[in-house]
Amino acid sequence: MPKQKIPSLMDQKDFYYMDLTDKLFDHLSSADIVKLREDLEKKGALHGAYIERFSRGIVLAVGFDDIGALDSLWDLYQRGKLSMTFQDVIVNSTVLKKLKTTKIVLRSKILESEYNNCTNELLSRKMKRLEIKTREVDKKMVLRLAEQQRSFTDNVQSLKDTEENIELSLGEFALTMKQILPQGVLELKTIREFETNYKMAKGTSRVKNTKIIDQFTDMLGKLRTTFTEAFTQLYVPLLQVHSICESEKQKQIKRDIRRKINIGQELMKPEAPLKIVIHPVWARKILPREQSLFRGLVCVLPLAVEALKDIDFMLDEYINDFVL
Repeated sequence: MPKQKIPSLMDQKDFYYMDLTDKLFDHLSSADIVKLREDLEKKGALHGAYIERFSRGIVLAVGFDDIGALDSLWDLYQRGKLSMTFQDVIVNSTVLKKLKTTKIVLRSKILESEYNNCTNELLSRKMKRLEIKTREVDKKMVLRLAEQQRSFTDNVQSLKDTEENIELSLGEFALTMKQILPQGVLELKTIREFETNYKMAKGTSRVKNTKIIDQFTDMLGKLRTTFTEAFTQLYVPLLQVHSICESEKQKQIKRDIRRKINIGQELMKPEAPLKIVIHPVWARKILPREQSLFRGLVCVLPLAVEALKDIDFMLDEYINDFVL
């Protein structure tokens, strides 16, 4: 009777790595590509590239429309930064727990021949616009955008309604704020300063009715959340729509949406200076002697809502320019 071969430690180790690689591939291939694109965008990596798909062996297919995006990826690899970039966005405690392991170390590799082939293809490509209906992946991404925009539009309208209610109560807001602020305070420099003063005063005997202030602070929180959603649910999917399907107008809209999101997020930062924040209509509603106290603070709301409305309008233009 022939003897059975006992697996060596090396055989067991190879099997473990192969099995873990297969499990990691299954996880990545079922994950949302847009979420991976979001994480890479936040790290400033693969800008101008498209995340296409994962293949077995953990091979990530990446697409490009221009040499600059390709060279940016190649430079990241040449500087030894690519592996750590993907390590940070792919491997986390949730993934380790799901795959029942304690450690995964990724090593990225790009063959120079692949880089050269991509360069030659991009240089020889005729960038004639393609109809999106001929590209199923891009069509699905635009339909996803249209679906998410409906929810975004509803949120923006709700914020607009709240803004109008607060505008009608600015006198009450100013009166309540003067009760909240310590004596001697002549200027509110940041949103954080406002929030800190309100937190300290809330519940004390000098403040009785804080409904309007609660409404104001609640709206600040919702505005921050909505700008974050504009980035993750609208702008990042836009990055996955190949520019070869877009008109020049759509390409500009994509850039303008990113700019509006940046403006809104900067405006809503707790430490952003309020002194430079001015809305031409709301500023006139504040008494001259109270300008340094309240002008910048209250003007944050209409400026933020206007930015969100602009994003919603531009996205509508972007989507409607496609023939789906």
